[in-house]
Amino acid sequence: RVMKRQAPLLALLLLAGCGPAAPKVRYLPERIVSVAVPTFSNQTVVPGLEEKLTTRTIEEYLRDGRVRVVPENQADAVLRGVVTRYSLEPLSYHASGANAGAVSEYSLRIRVDLTLRERAGGQDLWTVRDLEEETRYGTESGFVSTEDQARARVREYLARAAVKQTVEGPYTRK
Repeated sequence: RVMKRQAPLLALLLLAGCGPAAPKVRYLPERIVSVAVPTFSNQTVVPGLEEKLTTRTIEEYLRDGRVRVVPENQADAVLRGVVTRYSLEPLSYHASGANAGAVSEYSLRIRVDLTLRERAGGQDLWTVRDLEEETRYGTESGFVSTEDQARARVREYLARAAVKQTVEGPYTRK
């Protein structure tokens, strides 16, 4: 009998949890609603890393939607990035067969420094040094088989990290 009276309340509580998801947390000061992302600098010998990482970062800001991406002269804040390291290292080799001795798996790492600076006052809102992502590729890795695919995967991680750092605060990889 008590259960019958509480059933509508229980149903209401269950339905309350079925609404839209809670809005994403906002870390930035309320006055920061737009960001510019000029082309990152590249201190490595690999050409084009900075352009593709910049493009991927802009795409990630647009996908996330919590801040607008605008030209630098209209932005509340400017994200500057420097690609500081590109590393490609062999991890394993084919032991036998026609490819004996040839590399079968590589480790690819890209490291960047990022700073988000408020345009009006010139104050750094955050800085992250040595943000690095690593992925493996090759015939043995199973997931990523080419250097271009590995670069794309690393760019995606670094772009997501930059956006999360901007809108959610200090980013740690999970």
